[in-house]
Amino acid sequence: MTSIFLTWMKDLYSKEDHVGMRKNTNLHHYCVDMFYTVIDMQLQELNNRFNEANTKLLLCAACFNPSDGFLAFHTGKLVRLAGFYPDDFSTVKLLMLQNQLETYILV
Repeated sequence: MTSIFLTWMKDLYSKEDHVGMRKNTNLHHYCVDMFYTVIDMQLQELNNRFNEANTKLLLCAACFNPSDGFLAFHTGKLVRLAGFYPDDFSTVKLLMLQNQLETYILV
């Protein structure tokens, strides 16, 4: 029969780093230290998959999110999004769009 080692979350977790010996609880280690590491890995993966132009495009498109009464709505980002399509939006149309968004959309 194999035994399984159980980690008690209230016990201390000791780790030596460049600052010296740090002591936190196991709960802190797994919830904070490990969480940040995984988030950093996910962000690195996204950065590898999307170039800067695609990232800007996604950030601008996020303004269309209707949750919380269009809380993410941002006029400047929507105008920047329209700027990615110069065949459809001339300089004059971009200025008109800016004015229309500010006039008809109350945030």
